[in-house]
Amino acid sequence: MNQADVEENKRLLVSFVDQMPAFPTSVQKVIELSANINCAPKDLAEVIEHDPVLTLNVLKLVNSAYFGLANAISSVNHAVVYVGFNTVKNLAITVATVGVLPKKTPSGFDVNGLLRHSLHTAATTRQIAANLGVANRDQADFFVAGLLHDIGKVVFAQFMPDYFGAAVAMSVKEQRPLWQCETKCIGVSHAEVGAMLAEKWRLSSELVKCIAEHHQQSGGPRDRLSSAVIIANQLAKQFPQAPPGSIIEEPPAGVRAHFSGLGLDDIATRLGDLRPEIEKVEYFARL
Repeated sequence: MNQADVEENKRLLVSFVDQMPAFPTSVQKVIELSANINCAPKDLAEVIEHDPVLTLNVLKLVNSAYFGLANAISSVNHAVVYVGFNTVKNLAITVATVGVLPKKTPSGFDVNGLLRHSLHTAATTRQIAANLGVANRDQADFFVAGLLHDIGKVVFAQFMPDYFGAAVAMSVKEQRPLWQCETKCIGVSHAEVGAMLAEKWRLSSELVKCIAEHHQQSGGPRDRLSSAVIIANQLAKQFPQAPPGSIIEEPPAGVRAHFSGLGLDDIATRLGDLRPEIEKVEYFARL
């Protein structure tokens, strides 16, 4: 693909990102509130409770096996008390993300398979955060980063089905990572487009950066959030229903530094059996 074609595709992708559904107003308000360090938990609960569908789904998730709470939670206010402000905020983002995924795409791409891989990555990212000693109140940020890492694939599947189909076919045939084939066929990868979409949704700069970099193979140092997502993505490719093009790559040194330089197999051993977490997170796919 020549440079002119690459530039044209980049221009088109800006307009395609603009055509993607926005988060509901209530979720946008949640994101704005959470960026204010002076925001009171009751303000967050009030915004969510003004959206009956959002309230219902947040409470479904809080009462799911994923949290394993002893008593049922009947209000968003109680949810904030029991699982924390940050977790409830990110549950709202999770509900919104699942809600904007199309049921079908022109390319015939398996959106449900992508959702499951994203959830598997999210659960694994959270386990990695716990292993790295991240405070429990912050582990929800790691879950959401894992959930959103591949969101750019939806833009490709929805608006550039032929190009994306060619990239997937190349990845399967040549056993090359999909992001490399996207760059060859389209000029940009789903990581770059996903970051554009995250900016449209006004997500945090840390999340935008994490999505943009989740396939970069440079050897420089990475922060814990990006490193956790990169490792979790590779581990989740080993689970059932990983999407086409799921070629496992060894994380670069700057990522493995958080694990004393261990390789992917040894990191997996260190994390232990992830299947219980994967089974619990499957509930999220049924929203």
